[in-house]
Amino acid sequence: MGHVAKANPVCRDITSNSEVLVVFSGVEAYISPLWYPSKARDPRVVPTWNYSAVHIYGHLQAIDDPEWLKAHVSQLTDRQEAGVAKAWSVADAPADFTNTLVNAIVGLQITVTRIEGKWKLSQNRTDEDRAGVVAGLLSQNDSNAQSMAGEIAAMYASLDK
Repeated sequence: MGHVAKANPVCRDITSNSEVLVVFSGVEAYISPLWYPSKARDPRVVPTWNYSAVHIYGHLQAIDDPEWLKAHVSQLTDRQEAGVAKAWSVADAPADFTNTLVNAIVGLQITVTRIEGKWKLSQNRTDEDRAGVVAGLLSQNDSNAQSMAGEIAAMYASLDK
């Protein structure tokens, strides 16, 4: 579920039960060949990019029901505010204000028909090179690199069990 502004051009392209693809990009990071210990034995290495993504296929339905939309934005807000000490709620705003905003959006709901996940987490490298990639990523001052290091380490730790 989601929503977009009625003024968004995507609203013009929605037809009843349209088939759609939604791409959720996960963590990604540049991988330097300098991080491969095997480079000392064989210099035939090049840079690459590690990534993860999920593709969701399904049928899209537009929803222009104010009650559904109020419930949707309230649920979304509550989820995002869950970690805040003094959480804000849609009910904290004046009703006429939120009603105006709700009337300016269209709800989107996808009935999922297929899910495909894809990742490149240095699976084509040796354990030694993957350890070098993790160390190289951890040395970067970049949250994506740090996250990718965690993903690689977790992936191969689970395979060792």
